[in-house]
Amino acid sequence: MREFLIKTFSEEKYAHALIENGELLFRHVSYFREYEEKEVRGDIREGEQCEKKKITISPNVKHFNLGTNFVLDWESVKRDHPEFAQKENATYDFSITYVVDCQIYCMTYVKSGLVDIDGILDNVKSFGEYSAVICDCKDFLDKLRTRLPSAKYGLVSYSDAELRDMFIKPSKYKNQNEFRIMDSSNNAKSRLIAIGKLNGFVCKSKSLAMLKQFL
Repeated sequence: MREFLIKTFSEEKYAHALIENGELLFRHVSYFREYEEKEVRGDIREGEQCEKKKITISPNVKHFNLGTNFVLDWESVKRDHPEFAQKENATYDFSITYVVDCQIYCMTYVKSGLVDIDGILDNVKSFGEYSAVICDCKDFLDKLRTRLPSAKYGLVSYSDAELRDMFIKPSKYKNQNEFRIMDSSNNAKSRLIAIGKLNGFVCKSKSLAMLKQFL
């Protein structure tokens, strides 16, 4: 199986910097939530994480820990929703939605046998005129893990279900076929790191269809 990672830029120099030095510009999720061209790169719900908890409320309890970062103030719930005050010892389903405080780096992934390869490669052109194509994905990941061991990475899946995750996006973005790198060890607005020279090349985004002959 052949596979490629593609990163697209508006300026050619950044594409060369990725191939020649492995330069990755991470941005905080807030950048994508606020991005003006939301149909292209941005997503107003970017970074949202949804967790579901099932809790049985005990008598006279004042609060519940819902995990490492969340506490449910049960006294406030009963004050604002008196109907719950009569149901102690009942079991409730809670849904917690929050925005993850992290940085992300996004690329396009293509491989042999990909069903909508034409739509995916055509969509890349909306990101910019120049593309860096990484030909050795294993080498890229090895260098990434060495330079940024705290990072999590993987392919994004696409769904319109309410359950949200850093690696789930609405189905309208499915032609991005995104490979995402997430790092929560730094919450600055942006950060540039270099992982070393990569096996790949730079081309005009409009010529990416030529990759199909290798897939």
